[in-house]
Amino acid sequence: MDRIERSFCADEQAWARGLGQVRDVSALFAERKVFRYLPAEVDVRLGSGGVVSDLLRVVGAGLRARAQFTVSTQAPLPPSLEGALEAVGVTVRHESDKEWSIRAASGAVGRVRLIGGSAAELARSTNGRVELAVFDHPATEFGRLELLPFLKEQSVSITAHRFGTPDGLTDAVI
Repeated sequence: MDRIERSFCADEQAWARGLGQVRDVSALFAERKVFRYLPAEVDVRLGSGGVVSDLLRVVGAGLRARAQFTVSTQAPLPPSLEGALEAVGVTVRHESDKEWSIRAASGAVGRVRLIGGSAAELARSTNGRVELAVFDHPATEFGRLELLPFLKEQSVSITAHRFGTPDGLTDAVI
């Protein structure tokens, strides 16, 4: 529990230090270059060799990022955990490795946070789909690293001048 608590505190710090902020990185008068992170849809797969405490750690990051995600697992989760996940809007799917591989290969999955299991096996079963993003690093206490699978990076550029004359769009809200 200490590890989980430290991890969630690290998530909050990473969120407050930039991941949850909309930043204008140019700070120019007649231009805005806005940089932000938006929630992503993710499938969290608890594969063979994965442990529930790592799943809890990753789920906490997903919830902090306000991402929509599904938890897929072959082994049943403790009923209290499954109930808590469903109470906060997380769908839990019970899928064998084969069922999971078929769903991932079908294109229904675009981003995966893999806990346990094998990224190489996933790549083989999906024929190396290049549009499938797989995050398979071990669960860590480092907030920024655990939040990134649940976020899409976006950069927006607004030019608020025409031939050097400002047109008032510099105050536009993104």
